[in-house]
Amino acid sequence: MRAVLERPRTGHLASVLATLQADQYGLVTWPATEPLVVQGGPGTGKTIIAVHRAAYLSHPEREPTPLNRIAFFGPTSEYVDYVGGVINELRIDGAPQSKQAAASGSVEILSLGSFLRDRGGLTTQPKPERGERLDGDWKLGRFVTRAVATIKAGRMIPPRRRPAVHAVVDAMIQRDHRLSALFASDPEIDEWLSRLGSYEKMSMSQRYVPFLAAVGWAVQPPPENALFDQIICDEAQDIRPLEWFILAKHLTRDGQFSLFGDINQRRSDWSAESWESIGTDLRLTDESGHLNRQDLELGYRTTRQIVRYANQLLPVGQRTAHAIRSGPEPMVRKATKKDLMSSVVFEAAALSLRHAGGRVAVISPLPQNVSDAFRRAQWSRSAIQNAWQHNGSPVQVLHPDLARGLEFDAVIVVEPADFPPNLGRRGQLYTSLTRAVHELVVVHSVPVPKELRTPSR
Repeated sequence: MRAVLERPRTGHLASVLATLQADQYGLVTWPATEPLVVQGGPGTGKTIIAVHRAAYLSHPEREPTPLNRIAFFGPTSEYVDYVGGVINELRIDGAPQSKQAAASGSVEILSLGSFLRDRGGLTTQPKPERGERLDGDWKLGRFVTRAVATIKAGRMIPPRRRPAVHAVVDAMIQRDHRLSALFASDPEIDEWLSRLGSYEKMSMSQRYVPFLAAVGWAVQPPPENALFDQIICDEAQDIRPLEWFILAKHLTRDGQFSLFGDINQRRSDWSAESWESIGTDLRLTDESGHLNRQDLELGYRTTRQIVRYANQLLPVGQRTAHAIRSGPEPMVRKATKKDLMSSVVFEAAALSLRHAGGRVAVISPLPQNVSDAFRRAQWSRSAIQNAWQHNGSPVQVLHPDLARGLEFDAVIVVEPADFPPNLGRRGQLYTSLTRAVHELVVVHSVPVPKELRTPSR
């Protein structure tokens, strides 16, 4: 197992079937008829368990029978590319369906964003935009359900003039009088709808994708044979209530959820603050309201030194993850604002040489500035997406959102103070610091957050 952990990273998750630990195997083979909720710190094997569970539940030799349809949701298209090959390694045949989704046997691997855009009838990637609580609120899903039922009953969807989702959204925005009783029942949603402007405006903003997806589901619910027997979600801590509402509508009557994540890595103010809250919404609790949560505390990927450094961002009582591997202390490099980007390139060059055959990443809230610095330093574009090449290993330049769920031999985190906090936590920064397998370098020009003390020598 240790030999497997020390191998250079290739940019794709590999099967570890031969080295699964006893606790991991127990979660992989957890009964399909029972909900599974797994909380684990960085590098504790959540993704490994989730992927192997998908393969196990759909395997043709599983007793009594394999599940017919399984959906495996990850946070980004980069994540889908990262984990997609494991299913094939585990001898479940399949071929990619699209750039964002791949099918392997009865397992569909999907990015949540592409799934929601498809349900909302969107064909392009909307621009990121900071949202508010109601954009992802569960009660918005209930409102949409009632509104669409009223619209269908009144035959208010104009035929052949424009897509049904477009027509339904216009009816809400234009305050159709047949929906007046519904608007009156919830003044908060009424006021929210009054600010939407138009369908065209909404379709260009990422914040409204869940709402449009909810409308798409209500207008045309999936047929029974398109529902899933199991929905597996990795990075589940970032899924908002309205998104859970939509996912739940795609489960069969007896279907179950398997959820994997780390509440300390939450990057949104509007996702659930606890697994118990998610469990209540999805009815995963028992009759007494208890959620049978499984905790992973032993880290296999990240070193003790990196975990100890990143854990300073967590409340003292939640610094429970322990790592079995050891490595160098994280390096913290101070630079002037003028020299910040050149310092990043210098550190990247050194790490790419030290980890030849592996992968290095630079994670920054302003990735374009980093890419511009590599271009000025005459690095060339790599065949790998968002990556640059010079003499050693390719160096990927990623926004913190795109780094979720991924791992690299070495990571440079740029300007930690620029990573936005959420609800008093620093989920984005915590996630970024723990993407490294062997080495972590922090480069900054302004003071780092006070919680991050320079490691003692």
